[in-house]
Amino acid sequence: MYKKKISTIAIVTILTLSILIAAIPMASALTADPKLYETPLPGFPVTTEKVAGAVGSRISVIGNTTFANNASAYSLVTAYWISQSGIVLGTASADGAGGYRIDVVIPSATAGVHEIVVNDGGIGGAQGVDFTVEPSVSVSTTPSTKDDTYNAKVLPGDALTVVGHGFAGGAFGSQMNITLEGPAGTIVITTPSVTTNSTGSFSAVITIPTILVTAYGAYSVNGTDASDNWAIAPILIDYYNTVTPNQGPSGVTITISGRIPANMAYTLLIDTTNIGSGTSGADGVFTNTYNIPDLIAVTAHTIYVRWVVGTDVITRAVTFTVTAAPVISYLSTASGVAGAVITISGTGFSPSAKITVTLGTTIANSTDLDARFGPTNFFGAFTNEQFTVPAITAGIYTIKVTDQYGAATNGTLTFTVLPTPGTTIALRASSYYTGDTLSFNIRTTEESLSSFVVTIYDPSSFAQWTINNWVPAGTPTKIVPIMSQVDDTNKNPLTLPADAPLGTWNWTITYIATSTSPATTKATGLFTVAALPTMQTVLDQLDAMEATITNVITTTEGDIIAVINTKTGTITTKLDPLMPKLQAIEDTAVIIATMLGEVQVDIAALDLAALDALGVDITAIKGDVATIKTNIGTVTASVSALDAKVTSLSGDVATVSTTLGTLEGTVTSIDGKVATIDTDVGTLQADISDVSSKVDTTPAWIAVVLSLIAAIAAIFAVITIRQKIAG
Repeated sequence: MYKKKISTIAIVTILTLSILIAAIPMASALTADPKLYETPLPGFPVTTEKVAGAVGSRISVIGNTTFANNASAYSLVTAYWISQSGIVLGTASADGAGGYRIDVVIPSATAGVHEIVVNDGGIGGAQGVDFTVEPSVSVSTTPSTKDDTYNAKVLPGDALTVVGHGFAGGAFGSQMNITLEGPAGTIVITTPSVTTNSTGSFSAVITIPTILVTAYGAYSVNGTDASDNWAIAPILIDYYNTVTPNQGPSGVTITISGRIPANMAYTLLIDTTNIGSGTSGADGVFTNTYNIPDLIAVTAHTIYVRWVVGTDVITRAVTFTVTAAPVISYLSTASGVAGAVITISGTGFSPSAKITVTLGTTIANSTDLDARFGPTNFFGAFTNEQFTVPAITAGIYTIKVTDQYGAATNGTLTFTVLPTPGTTIALRASSYYTGDTLSFNIRTTEESLSSFVVTIYDPSSFAQWTINNWVPAGTPTKIVPIMSQVDDTNKNPLTLPADAPLGTWNWTITYIATSTSPATTKATGLFTVAALPTMQTVLDQLDAMEATITNVITTTEGDIIAVINTKTGTITTKLDPLMPKLQAIEDTAVIIATMLGEVQVDIAALDLAALDALGVDITAIKGDVATIKTNIGTVTASVSALDAKVTSLSGDVATVSTTLGTLEGTVTSIDGKVATIDTDVGTLQADISDVSSKVDTTPAWIAVVLSLIAAIAAIFAVITIRQKIAG
């Protein structure tokens, strides 16, 4: 069994070499974004960055775009462990070529080959790639004493937690053999007895035997199962000091701690310079902090803890490497709108450190906010991490990355937050007559926007028009010109025919905004279509106006102005536009010729009956309960009892009639004949099926009616004056 293992000395040698490699300055420059799926391994539709590794390994599952059976463009691809009924490892959206990258973590599993299965939910079915789980052992102490060389540093009598993954498992597990190997030879740990679970994992707490007091040095904790799967973790059994972090640029604050004999006076040195002193605790623990000065050389330095026993000066040493100043080595783009996802890489930071990226003073992302962002790796670098541009004012900001120990970029690199593109869409009018032409006001500042798909529905929900060739033009604000707003099939303007259905119509415009990521957006609204008014329809509604002429005024400019009371309020109007001419007077009827035709009107005034205020006010709507305030108290009632109906429309603003009064709100959606409307007091649903019969067409004919009434009064006044003169 021992021949299969790497010796403790070899392990320490390899780790020491890795530290030296980390100390070599790394070149930094802005480079192209490395998209892994663009260069997948040949021969397979699905590949992984690694084909083997321990439980907990972070790997990428990559879709190969060179195969015909790759994922569908922009589909959601899901990765599973072993089968589609197994653990979901992660998801990602495929690109336009069907390529994708899913970052996954290998779950707890037994040693051997397992399959990672991917599926885009389409007709192509599932695909898989093999991954070999390798055994692993890790050890830890509380508090942690891990460094780049050892998983833990301990003394005889200390408790050590040993965790293993990727060994044999099954229904009954596998018996583990735990040993310590080092200067004292091989020591078998018999307590506690350790058995793996069904997925090949185990956890146990062992005690470092006191027999090792005379044999301090480097050891390894070895774990071997009944199937001869094995793994090791290096530890140090000795007095020690540690430094956290073990490398970083000048300006970082390091923590120096360790174990020496209890209640022992000590001094700390960096190379030959004294940097602190103190006395260890009853358990031998000591802790100090030190800020690395700016003038210190960029190289490896030795930090000593020194104490004296009798005439013997005893030291323990640890290495801290001062590195060059950290840099942002890659930024996928130097500008973007709020919500854009940016990729960033950096080098020269503290190893295994949390990182924070800021734009100006605003945190864009951090390891504390998002565990997927960092930390840095063993060499103090991070690669292809992502942050989202925060919603801050457009402008130029310093982009800076700082790690938890104070290592930070110099703040000379900038990032430009671009103004957030916006799109506004509205029908230019809220009501039309048959024969009118529809047009939209469409403006956008999106950099890339597909054509608009416009659908217009009549009151029966039939799609009268569907148009998909409206493309915005112009820079920087793009618009859809009215001349381009035509039926793309017949190349005709959107003109309502003479026999167009009357009532409430609605429109929906769908488009794709691509400023941050492909997203389908919809806008919707209502409008009404009414028949063209005629002189007869004007006369038919005269009674409904309940109009009374209260005065006729001649202005200093010679204009004759009529003052008219109606049930909608007092209105004044000029007589000239109608060009009235008296045709005849028969009893109480006056026959008048106007530019709109001949009309006969009774001049008897209609009194407006005053209604007492009921003092009813709907103050809140929540769910199906309305709160109603009256002059005699407050009550609640079911919203459905209000019998809400839309009575008029102006763009997406609806007036809703209820049994207790009216409300105004914004139409947010339409489902058949039911509109959902947001009001100041809550959200409710209202029937729009008969809005056409109740739509107030006053804007179209009020001027005609009022002018006619005023003309009658003026002519009658002229006749009266003439009669007096003649008399």
